[in-house]
Amino acid sequence: MIGFVFGVLASAVAAPANAVVLGIVGWLVFAYISPYRECRWCQGKRKRRRCWRCHGRKQVRRLGAYHIHKVRQSIQQAWNERGDD
Repeated sequence: MIGFVFGVLASAVAAPANAVVLGIVGWLVFAYISPYRECRWCQGKRKRRRCWRCHGRKQVRRLGAYHIHKVRQSIQQAWNERGDD
């Protein structure tokens, strides 16, 4: 496992375009696994009014998490609706 990680890092240093692609893929996986973050606007503080961003839930979605969720739902629906051909 450690050899794989060092191999990926060595290839990222060798070709910066690979590093960009690996960074984007890494972010997508992270947003899929952990789609919510703590709200920065209210930061969990108790106020008189509800927060306009999280509406009192204290968590908001990460950048891109909504679209990743919709793609996952679409793939799952297509898989469930496939025929037995």
